[in-house]
Amino acid sequence: MRWLVVLTVWSVFASEIVTAEVYNSRELLATAPEGPIVMKREHVHWVVQYCPDNTCDLLEISTLVNESDVQRLALGFFVYFSSYAYLRKWQEDIHENEAIQVEIQYLISKECPIQNAKELVECRLRELSNTQKVSIFFVRFDEGNKVVTRLQLDDILK
Repeated sequence: MRWLVVLTVWSVFASEIVTAEVYNSRELLATAPEGPIVMKREHVHWVVQYCPDNTCDLLEISTLVNESDVQRLALGFFVYFSSYAYLRKWQEDIHENEAIQVEIQYLISKECPIQNAKELVECRLRELSNTQKVSIFFVRFDEGNKVVTRLQLDDILK
């Protein structure tokens, strides 16, 4: 009986520790400086965009990809592959946060069994690109005109 009490107390304590380390990718995206990074569903795509100035990085990801994975992919994309200077400190903080790295590890799949978070995000982006489930764009607003340029994944992942 005494062990049951100890085990119950320990499981509640361990549960609190684990809960404290869980990160919500959408909340992290909202903390981007000069942001937030916004994610919304538009018809058959998830649209994720970061527009800190008159330009945007924009990802269109098929709604066939579940929302949690889209959030993790977006987080990984903006942490590892976005070149906006506004994000540098934010990127560094996430690189050093082990719990966030664990969150990104949920992207592991049969096609991408990679353990390194950056390589895992790259693999999943390539997988989705090969099946035409992701497109990445650069958007620029000049004098009232919106210019959208589709980016090549290989150029982004260099």
